[in-house]
Amino acid sequence: MPYWLAPVRSMVVMFDSMGGLVTRAALAHEHDLIPDTRAVITLGTPFLGAAKAAVILGGDRAHPTPALPPRRMQALAATLPGVHDLLPDYRCVDEGLEIARLSPETVEAFGGSKELASRAQEFQARMRTAAPALPGHRAVVGVAQPTVQCLRIENGVVHARHEAFRAYADGDLRRDADGVPERHDRAGDGTVYRDSASIGTPASTTYPTARSPQP
Repeated sequence: MPYWLAPVRSMVVMFDSMGGLVTRAALAHEHDLIPDTRAVITLGTPFLGAAKAAVILGGDRAHPTPALPPRRMQALAATLPGVHDLLPDYRCVDEGLEIARLSPETVEAFGGSKELASRAQEFQARMRTAAPALPGHRAVVGVAQPTVQCLRIENGVVHARHEAFRAYADGDLRRDADGVPERHDRAGDGTVYRDSASIGTPASTTYPTARSPQP
């Protein structure tokens, strides 16, 4: 009898990529949705952003792109809030002996919008503190594919780096005997690196597969 009288959580939500971010924002904004949600399944969702977004905004303009000439594509990307929403929310700027976070000023310096970057960072900060845990969260995470994980910025141009940095539980960087931050390749699905796609959920499933092109 208690089983039949218990409220039924009937909704199972499954989203790819940014759909997972929309789901988290919806649950943070409308808490009434939580009791109705049995599980959330995310596929390659960039909870901590994707360094590739910074490459789109400020990467080498001589690099060929299949859709638009590089300068036109970057000019378009600089006006799009969604691209700025995907900027990394973790320390990713390789400065040699230090690893820095992207600032709105840095984003503006390599071709993005300072205003859109600032709004995105404010939203990310709210999600870190206010977003509830996703009910029954299962994260499907792509691994073993070359994936941009950090950046090096030289003369206003973003250069992709396929490596991440080790840190202790308190956030301090792990360093070698010479004080240089330890680097290691965590890989990912080709767009989202593996640590960005799981947000610490214990129920993660990894697949050595690349992200499929969207229709």
